[in-house]
Amino acid sequence: MEPLYLYDISTIINSKTTERIISPMAAQLCHLIIAMEWEGVDNEAFPDLGKTAEELAKSTEELAFAARRLAEESNDEVLRDEMCPAAESVLVSGKSTLLAAQKLNIQPEIQSHKEELIVSAQRVLMETMRTKEQLVDCAGQVASKGQVFVKFGHIIAKNCLDDRCAPAVLHVTEQIQTISSQLSILARVKAAIAGSRCSAELLVNNAQNLIQAVLQLLKAAEAACIKGLRQPSHDSEEGEVAAFCTQWRKNLLWHRTKEALNPDRDELGLRKTRAELEPTLTALVQGPSSQC
Repeated sequence: MEPLYLYDISTIINSKTTERIISPMAAQLCHLIIAMEWEGVDNEAFPDLGKTAEELAKSTEELAFAARRLAEESNDEVLRDEMCPAAESVLVSGKSTLLAAQKLNIQPEIQSHKEELIVSAQRVLMETMRTKEQLVDCAGQVASKGQVFVKFGHIIAKNCLDDRCAPAVLHVTEQIQTISSQLSILARVKAAIAGSRCSAELLVNNAQNLIQAVLQLLKAAEAACIKGLRQPSHDSEEGEVAAFCTQWRKNLLWHRTKEALNPDRDELGLRKTRAELEPTLTALVQGPSSQC
């Protein structure tokens, strides 16, 4: 690994907030490295190092939180498996740097404390870069999946038996198209341009907006499916979507029939509902979920 002072901080840290915190710390760390590698250089104390390290640790916490939130809300098991460990790693690195800085402030003459701080800071930079790369990749995949729902929405709207349902489905579908395109552009810009001001928070917020729009589309699609869909050719993509939604509708109606036939009553004479929840398109699409 190249020494810390050979890295261009602005090309590694794309978040404006994180760069603002890491840059002054990197300058102090460069002084430490020079003091360690060349004799005769004044090894002065660093009174602001502890405060800077605290800000760095806080910044890594924010980055890790943003990465976890996007991974969880994407409901993609593979992304969670990759993103959550990376987020945890950058969080641990930030805490290690804070601890090393505190040790050095207490005992500035101890060489091992300086070395520990330098190694910890290098790890923060590398883990931050890796986490941000995965964050961008996750955002890009969420945007790509948004296009799948755009196609789904157009198929539902086209085959609605009740024409009153189509406008609602198309309205949300257009929102998904817009947000998905924006998120895709943001992810590409952030991946291609090292100095981009696009922050992790902006990616996460756009991904959250996309996920919420998808949930709204599924709700609108449920209303359309209950009214009924035309049945295109089973060999076509439209036929597969219609068959999927028709099967969900059958499951829903069967569930409601069982609930209506439930003889159990409460003390007020009202019919008791079973613990089993109604089947929804959202649940079918999401499947079982887990958290970081």
